[in-house]
Amino acid sequence: CGRDNSPEVAYCQGCGNPMVSGQVPPPPVYGGYAAPQPGYGPTNYAGIGARFLALLIDGAIIGIPIGIVSFVLSTMMAVRVIHRTSRDTSFNPGMAADTIGTFIAGFGIIMIISALLSWAYFAMMESSGWQGTVGKKIMGIKVTDLYGSRITLGRATIRLVVKSFLSSWLMIGYIMAFFTQRKQSLHDMIAGTLVLSGQPYSPMGYAQPQQYPQQPVYPQQPPAYVPPQQFSTCPYCGGALQPNARFCSNCGHNL
Repeated sequence: CGRDNSPEVAYCQGCGNPMVSGQVPPPPVYGGYAAPQPGYGPTNYAGIGARFLALLIDGAIIGIPIGIVSFVLSTMMAVRVIHRTSRDTSFNPGMAADTIGTFIAGFGIIMIISALLSWAYFAMMESSGWQGTVGKKIMGIKVTDLYGSRITLGRATIRLVVKSFLSSWLMIGYIMAFFTQRKQSLHDMIAGTLVLSGQPYSPMGYAQPQQYPQQPVYPQQPPAYVPPQQFSTCPYCGGALQPNARFCSNCGHNL
């Protein structure tokens, strides 16, 4: 109602409503990656087009170092195999097994290096202050948790693993973003993340101040108007009252 009250009062002396802090109350906390109740969290979800372009940019950026490493290691393996086979043209089972082992070890090293580079690029950058990769930064989007906050490195790692092994299978995980309410891909749903645009937003679900209609102003007091009885102390709890208080600041009773 707009009436000034002392800081220690529990109920407004003008309208009787409980006095609460002026700060916006936090949303309810849920364990693990469970989604909050409907109506909580940001709504400025990033568009599918912006996310696709960011994915292309990131693919080009991370693909260059991985391609260089793969080319160098593959060349080294080929040179070694050619050098060893050129010394003995006859069939040698031991040499054949050694050649196969060389290729397996080489491709294993390539996979490990590629995984480490991808983890450093995606997981570490999405959990950093940037909240996204270079591609996402260029497109003005970021990765957050369900409340729009920065995610941890562990959650970013889970998101990357699911994206690499599940979402990329026939692109089904990515296609899910077209049909989910929050435009979440499979890896977003499992990791409990959102991809948001850089536009400002107002969190939903927070209590909004209730609007009360203004009291009508009478040119004169209505007939048979009886002024309310004034109390210095509350007749219900005995607490002290301010002048012209309509509700007790201690128990909230209508005076």
